[in-house]
Amino acid sequence: MSKTISCNASMSWGFAAGIGILGAVLVACSGDDNGSSPSPDASSGSATGSTSGSGSSGSGSSGSSTTGSSTTGSSTSGSGSSTGSADGGTKGDATTMEASVEASTEAGSEAGTVEGNAVIADQYNNRVIEVDSHGNIVWTFGDGKAKPGPTSVVSPNDAERLANGQTLISGTGDPSGGAQGDTACAALDAGSGGCPDNRVLLVNADGGIAWQYGTMGELSGPVAAVMLASGNVLITDQGNNRIVEVTQDGGVAWQYGPADGGSLLTGPNSAVRLANGDTLIADEGANRVVEIASDGGVVWQYGPAADGGSTLNAPAFASRLAASGNTLISDSANNRIVEVASDGGVVWSYYTTSRSTSATAATVDGGNASPTPTRGIRLANGNTLISDQFNQQVIEVTGGASPTIAFTYGQLNVAGKGAGQLNAPYDAKRVGDYTWNGQ
Repeated sequence: MSKTISCNASMSWGFAAGIGILGAVLVACSGDDNGSSPSPDASSGSATGSTSGSGSSGSGSSGSSTTGSSTTGSSTSGSGSSTGSADGGTKGDATTMEASVEASTEAGSEAGTVEGNAVIADQYNNRVIEVDSHGNIVWTFGDGKAKPGPTSVVSPNDAERLANGQTLISGTGDPSGGAQGDTACAALDAGSGGCPDNRVLLVNADGGIAWQYGTMGELSGPVAAVMLASGNVLITDQGNNRIVEVTQDGGVAWQYGPADGGSLLTGPNSAVRLANGDTLIADEGANRVVEIASDGGVVWQYGPAADGGSTLNAPAFASRLAASGNTLISDSANNRIVEVASDGGVVWSYYTTSRSTSATAATVDGGNASPTPTRGIRLANGNTLISDQFNQQVIEVTGGASPTIAFTYGQLNVAGKGAGQLNAPYDAKRVGDYTWNGQ
């Protein structure tokens, strides 16, 4: 069944710690719901991204369905202990809407659910787009503006298409003020405050915001969000060095971070809830991936070497592979995607500098020497979908010792907002493929 939602928007202002003054739009929605919540496949995953991105002017209208073609889209075929806390009594400002995550619009039930399409967080273009296998943009949210609003999102670092056709988006914001390439943010001359967003949004297929959290300063640079089977949302609140699980009415169901008495995390960039109830976190600033039990205890970690060095450098995303139990990590500053076993052994790695499994191979012709890939998602077909951030592409590569590129969207090392172009793509996932998600 579908849900008809009506929304009224009003502007409010609040201060978001670590980012600046946030102009947020509060949307009050109402409607009847006969939908059902998504049931992702059981496979664990965890995401982390490095620095918050910024967006430049995106093309297309917010929440529109288009068929624009792309000239470049092609398809060729642990230790230590910590504490966690549950605080169901603390509520943030979430849009009031009964069973909002289960809702869908007529458009949501008919469009935006084509399995195999790629949903891309096009960071510096301030938009999220859906691209089909031929490189056509078939859906977009974000009007390119560097101010948060009912039709805009600033520097999205993460996007997930739910089974009901809605899209969960992390509006991270750009604390650099456009210095990293967001021309829309730079034009605002925002200064040290940058261009914040600090919202997590649930967007209908028609572009309407069905639910949002963070408009009262609860979040600071949210870099990732995952819809849990319970209907709660697990948010990586990077600027506040915490992972927080929120209910649909804004209550805090669980969190891990400074509220428990210390800086347990250092700039986390992603988190996923595993099938066993643990949470896998890409703790980017600490150069580690860590698995945390519900009581806050450290179950497993990978990264910091015993001699004080590290085998990881700014890990941006991590997910647990259900079939093998291995962990797939986006080792961003090392320019690789690496799969490791539970004992820390490296099973497979892929370097986006050379587009090969070799750590010493030369940079691919025309490529960026420091592409810093921020997402590596293992798909159900065994391939890996990679957001190769500063190579300005999303690529799908096959496995094995000699991977080949099966799909690509974007122009290699050319940032832009024209047809077939991206600007620092931070995240990409396949519609209908939840193998990265531990639920």
